[in-house]
Amino acid sequence: MMVAVLLGALSLGACVDDNESASVTNIRDAKAEQLRSLATLNEAKAEAELIRANAEAALKNAKAAYEQALANNQEIENSKLEQEYALYLEKLEAETRLQILKAQEELANYQEDVLSDKYAKELKALLEMQENLMVLKVKVAKAEAGLLAGSATNTVTILEEKQKIAEYEAKIAVLQNEDYITLDDAELLAEIATKEQEKEMAEAAFMSSEAYTTLYTNGQKVDDALEAFKEQEKLINKVNTINYVVTGTGDQNGLDYLQVNQYPNGKLGVTATNRYVITNARIDEYQKLQADRMYANDVAYASAKLGKETDKADATFENNAGYEQSTAYAQRAEAADWLKAAQDLKTKFTALEEDDVLDFEYRGNSYIGYTKKQGLDFAEDEIESAQNYVASAEDYIAECKADLDEATIAQKEYQDALASLDLDAYNKAVADVETASQAVLDAYEAYKEASKPIEEMQAEIDALNNLATNGAIDIDGEIAELEKSIAESQKVIAELEAGEVENSWYIEYYNAQIEGLELQIKAQQQVVDAAKEALEASINSDEETPEEPAA
Repeated sequence: MMVAVLLGALSLGACVDDNESASVTNIRDAKAEQLRSLATLNEAKAEAELIRANAEAALKNAKAAYEQALANNQEIENSKLEQEYALYLEKLEAETRLQILKAQEELANYQEDVLSDKYAKELKALLEMQENLMVLKVKVAKAEAGLLAGSATNTVTILEEKQKIAEYEAKIAVLQNEDYITLDDAELLAEIATKEQEKEMAEAAFMSSEAYTTLYTNGQKVDDALEAFKEQEKLINKVNTINYVVTGTGDQNGLDYLQVNQYPNGKLGVTATNRYVITNARIDEYQKLQADRMYANDVAYASAKLGKETDKADATFENNAGYEQSTAYAQRAEAADWLKAAQDLKTKFTALEEDDVLDFEYRGNSYIGYTKKQGLDFAEDEIESAQNYVASAEDYIAECKADLDEATIAQKEYQDALASLDLDAYNKAVADVETASQAVLDAYEAYKEASKPIEEMQAEIDALNNLATNGAIDIDGEIAELEKSIAESQKVIAELEAGEVENSWYIEYYNAQIEGLELQIKAQQQVVDAAKEALEASINSDEETPEEPAA
């Protein structure tokens, strides 16, 4: 309302006196422009605050819905719920940052006057702080949900360590079995042969079991998902090779994925691998605008440097240092003018008699008392210099044309690469790898459980072979070593399962950052308010609007 009233008052004031002086008119126009600036900036500020408030409300609702879903599905697909929640948080963070960046773009080059520029600059800094605050709150939500610590790699290692413990325990059972200790070597070898036959039969049956085929099939799905991801990654890398667009806006995080390996003996193994991928990958409008401008400016600069074929010798452009510089075509025109002047001078001296002496003006300078020979020598030197300059100017034109072609090609390559990039497809490819890997992880747990009897059979066979080949061994010493190995595996498992402790550390760490950032935001808010008040005071001041002199 204040904006409308004051604008109206200014408009009415302009109507009262048709003979208002130019200085008063300029001041009134400046105040009206300041009013429009104030309205625009206030609108941007309100929009950003609404974006942040909506994002925080969405985050709060999502956390509540996730916790309720976990409570309702304690035994059902908790890992899937975690994945969906993680993806939602990433999407919320990306959308919030994008919207705030759009608001910032409106302020990026706002320079109506000193006061408006100050308000815009400080408001932009405030929006950046609010964006970072939202990012940190999403990180806390991920940590609280246990989505930061731990990995598929850890889970695979835990399964492997548990298998080792089962094998160590099976060997201890053999060493503690008095029936085995009393057997002689021949009897031990017969027992080993029997157990090996049992194990071979169990393995043959296992390889056609559901646990085996499910793990193998899911492993192929991971391979397929990885291939699809690599194709999308090529496009991402292509755009970034041309210009730093995507990785400038996306975060690089680790992607854990699991691959299933089939060994010559038919057994399956799982390899856990980690690679960096771009998450929250997006090209926000501000980042894209900057890249678009960069290429457009490069083309415009190369074009300005070349100039036009019709340029006269005085045609210039502003170079990167801020100085006026002759265009390439202007240099050629200057060279042509020089050559023509030199040739005209030669013609003038050629027409003289041998004893004649000539005073002449040449390219802005005065020359006195030149004989015919002196004049012709001077003209010949000038013609040679001018011809060299013409050749140099032609080379420079060719160089500038090549620069313009290069800039135009680079712009086209960037635009084509950007057009070929589907960030939704890329993010889906990442998610598909994660989903396929989770399926492998679930299948691997079932595989390990189903293959446990076979692994224990092999451990027993190994223990019996040890008895048969080493004769009298230190039973107590062997058991002590195995128990030591069990303790080591248990320690590894305990450390890997301490992910909850890691998440607690993340929560504490990010909350401390949030606390510090919120203090900065309060201080910056005061700076913004002060800049706004200064702009309003300038608009409302009567001192800058002089009264009209009496008629």
